[in-house]
Amino acid sequence: MDSFSDIVDTIKEYLSESDEFKDVIFLISSPALKVPNPMDKIHVSLGIKKIEISQGAFSGYLGLLEENELYGDLNDIDVSMKIYVPMNMDGENCYDIFSKTYGVLLEKDNTFNIQSIKCEKIEFDNKFSAYTMECEIKISMLIGHDGMEF
Repeated sequence: MDSFSDIVDTIKEYLSESDEFKDVIFLISSPALKVPNPMDKIHVSLGIKKIEISQGAFSGYLGLLEENELYGDLNDIDVSMKIYVPMNMDGENCYDIFSKTYGVLLEKDNTFNIQSIKCEKIEFDNKFSAYTMECEIKISMLIGHDGMEF
């Protein structure tokens, strides 16, 4: 991992490649993010919401790996996910996309070390003429001081 944004890119690519999301467009959140208005397809934006880094106990000591001592930090990362469903579709599709996301991410043998996934209520956004739902994916990972991921 070169940067924390790589985590979001990896999740986006993984979801985009899943057969569950053939008709869904995944985007990386940014201030310059533009989506068509009115929408004709479901869009999902992903981005970093919060990062909290805690040093491992005893000056970052993580343990032994193949007879080498490892030092690093615990990284708790909150990834924001916003689902946009066009107004000509049923807003309940937000829950379908959320459920599929949960299933697909956990299929990956917990490589992302997902701690929890949650969603808010469905709302209608007049700006985008779409139903929207805010979601959050909480990930924890250990990153060694030499850049090694666990």
